[in-house]
Amino acid sequence: MNDKDERNVGIDCIELVVKYALKGATPEEIFQFIDECKVILEGGGTFTVGSVNLELENRNITKLRVTEDTLCLMINILKKKFHHTVSSQSIN
Repeated sequence: MNDKDERNVGIDCIELVVKYALKGATPEEIFQFIDECKVILEGGGTFTVGSVNLELENRNITKLRVTEDTLCLMINILKKKFHHTVSSQSIN
């Protein structure tokens, strides 16, 4: 990963944390939430907002939810930083 990619991943991480902080989540809640999302997504595959949120509920994470924006940020981070193959699908 080059310096530009590192900066972009850093910006994505900051944006993700700020989005949830503005919704009133504590730092501990945010990092637990992100960690659980990473576990869900890191195996790769195709995910929807609904499927990720359902899996979070199954893991007793009920306060925070992924949105289209935050799921895209997480997927970008996983792809760039950890070289995972992940995609999302929009269900209208």
